[in-house]
Amino acid sequence: MFELPNVFDPGRPNSGKHLSFGLGLHSCLGRQIANLQLKWFFVALFARFPGIRTAGEPTWNANLEFRSLQSLPLRLC
Repeated sequence: MFELPNVFDPGRPNSGKHLSFGLGLHSCLGRQIANLQLKWFFVALFARFPGIRTAGEPTWNANLEFRSLQSLPLRLC
């Protein structure tokens, strides 16, 4: 599928054809660990900064196949 499969390149033209965490029988075993880490990260973040608010408009990356934020300004209170 990819010319250099062992190289991390989110800008490759066919990056939407990856398996990521997969689904069903092909689900990645690390998916549950990643979900738990994200859950407890946000629990700890909001416990430490209960008044956290956005401090500006978020900026999104242009690559829609690899949807992610480029910046998210926050005010920690």
